[in-house]
Amino acid sequence: MLYSSEWLLKAKVDTNKVTQKYPNSLWVASYKTMGRQDQPDYNYFPSMNNVAIWQYTQNWRGQNVDGNVNVLPLSNKSNNASQANTNTLNVHTNGQSSSQAPSNPFVNTSNKAVNTNWVKQEGTFTTGGAINLRTGASTNSSVIAQLPANSEVKYDAYSTRGNYTWLRQPRANNQYGYLVGRDNGRAWGTFKVGSATSNKPVTNNKPAQNTNKPSQPVHTNTSNNVNSNWTKQNGVFITGGAINLRTGASTNSKVIALLPTNTEIKYDAYRTEGQYTWLRQPRANNQYGYLVGRANGQDWGTFKVAPVTNHVTKPTTNTVKPANKPSQPVHVNTNNNVNNNWTKQNGVFITGGAINLRTGASTNSKVIALLPTNTEIKYDAYRTEGQYTWLRQPRANGQYGYLVGRDNGRAWGTFKAGSAVATKPATNNKPAQKPATNNSDWTKQNGVFITGGAINLRTGASTNSKVIALLPTNTEIKYDAYRTTGQYTWLRQPRANGQYGYLVGRNNGNAWGTFKAGSAAASKPATNNKPAQNTNKPSQPVHTNTSNNVNSNWTKQNGVFITGGAINLRTGASTNSKVIALLPTNTEIKYDAYRTTGQYTWLRQPRANGQYGYLVGRNDGNAWGTFKAGSAKATTPVVRQNTQKVVATTNNNATWTKQNGTFITGGAINLRTGASTKSPIIETLPINTVIKYDAYYRAGKYVWLRQPRANGQYGYLVGRLNNQAWGTYR
Repeated sequence: MLYSSEWLLKAKVDTNKVTQKYPNSLWVASYKTMGRQDQPDYNYFPSMNNVAIWQYTQNWRGQNVDGNVNVLPLSNKSNNASQANTNTLNVHTNGQSSSQAPSNPFVNTSNKAVNTNWVKQEGTFTTGGAINLRTGASTNSSVIAQLPANSEVKYDAYSTRGNYTWLRQPRANNQYGYLVGRDNGRAWGTFKVGSATSNKPVTNNKPAQNTNKPSQPVHTNTSNNVNSNWTKQNGVFITGGAINLRTGASTNSKVIALLPTNTEIKYDAYRTEGQYTWLRQPRANNQYGYLVGRANGQDWGTFKVAPVTNHVTKPTTNTVKPANKPSQPVHVNTNNNVNNNWTKQNGVFITGGAINLRTGASTNSKVIALLPTNTEIKYDAYRTEGQYTWLRQPRANGQYGYLVGRDNGRAWGTFKAGSAVATKPATNNKPAQKPATNNSDWTKQNGVFITGGAINLRTGASTNSKVIALLPTNTEIKYDAYRTTGQYTWLRQPRANGQYGYLVGRNNGNAWGTFKAGSAAASKPATNNKPAQNTNKPSQPVHTNTSNNVNSNWTKQNGVFITGGAINLRTGASTNSKVIALLPTNTEIKYDAYRTTGQYTWLRQPRANGQYGYLVGRNDGNAWGTFKAGSAKATTPVVRQNTQKVVATTNNNATWTKQNGTFITGGAINLRTGASTKSPIIETLPINTVIKYDAYYRAGKYVWLRQPRANGQYGYLVGRLNNQAWGTYR
């Protein structure tokens, strides 16, 4: 037999070549924990073929002796047959040192249980709700991801353990993911026709235990009213807003999904319980979903014409009102102005930005939905109330929705050509055409502007105009004209349907970004250095120096700094100064000077028009990134404290085992300044981040990995919890 740790066998030995000559000859050491272990946990069985003996602990029953389990019946042909070892558990004290057990993090804990109790079957499973994909066939195993409803999973085997039937999904690098396919024989989704011969895994109707519960909801009927007091009716219901689909006809029942507006639901029966009329939706495997169709007789959507003959198309209501209320809003008219003082007009309005659709013609009325840009709304009447012109949208069952079409006569979108005779509703005191700024007093110029910070794009050339969108830094905007009004130079951006967006390009002549070379002859709009007024202030930050330390006590130095994490770029060298932008990790910053104030060493970044940005380069002498080789003579600013590595905890550089490897995160994991969950977070690494580490360290239930970073610094992340891998070791 060949004995060693799982890690060593995988990393250094061609086990395929060995087992071709000596089948089932591997004796593998793979531990769940370095502490006491009384029984083998088969969820941690090594993911290898040809294993005959599994050494599952080096501290059996706390006696510091190795515990083994015979995976296959064993016999020693050179001894008496009576000495054949065919028991399922043994303890040996033959001098096998516990130090031979692997202490490195390369213990595969993917819980594949490849050779135990799995039935081979290739098939496709479609989830009926949100189901956790785990690293092992146990609800205690780590979650790789939560699969949303209707996720299609290809599996190659299944195993029934207790009340659950687990499906095994092959993944990259010979790893597996595991998910529950059935609970007590009830499918949690659909087994696709055309899978293996038996396209539904065998179930265990009398489970051995029922202690584990999954985190995902079991899609069973949790209400005792499923088959009693229901009125049969086949129909179609279209949701008028977001409505919860539940496991039972009760607001206390679990939510299967939140159905968005305009979801079409086929129902086969209805029932009125208190104030609510519930609809029953048939689902896979004789399961049902339940949703509210009415509250106090008010429809929460549209009952499609032509349900089953001889049945009312809308379920009857019950005036009793229970204490429970649903999470979704009741779409009723809460404003008494629905039929008074409205001018009839059939037309179509296309939103020019995000606009609230409300239950009444008032900004105090409830919001039914936030209509995104370019939503097409059919309206049948309009009304001007104060500064706003409201449009009325007919909805299901004689209900209405209301939205603002104009503000002080300025359209918040496009009134489609070909609507009713009067295609644009009359306004209060202002004309129906586009804002006056659109076609007068503008200087024509085709150019490209790149934002130097976050800038609002508005419906008009005024800081009082509605915001269409917040343009992030480095957004490229094509403009066709500019205009200076007061302190601001506005740029005009052509948009769909003859509409425009407006943004500030300059403030008191200072550019808020870059005017791209190769634009029109005059590549930068003219500025107004003596503005007529200075009363309006934009909502976005003015990139000026707000600190009086710009030109005093700074040490000149030209260099390049690469951020080691997300760092704020500010208008001054103070944490109280306004944030211009959040610089992401690995942003390259050219600086021309530095200054140490208190614990921070600030770097000064030259920006457009003699402006500066400021960022922290060091904290108590510890670099927050990399000072690039080949910068100015002194590549790292002088600081008042030492420049040793960050040591947030005492264990960062003690008792570490050297090992160069690559770790791929299996989920979001925090990268910290020390090997402790109390150490500050440098950044949160997303799933599938590739990390190169040079050492690992065991601290309690965690195995920490050490990542070399710039300037002799390190980052630390958890690679295992209770010996359970949080990703893949390449």
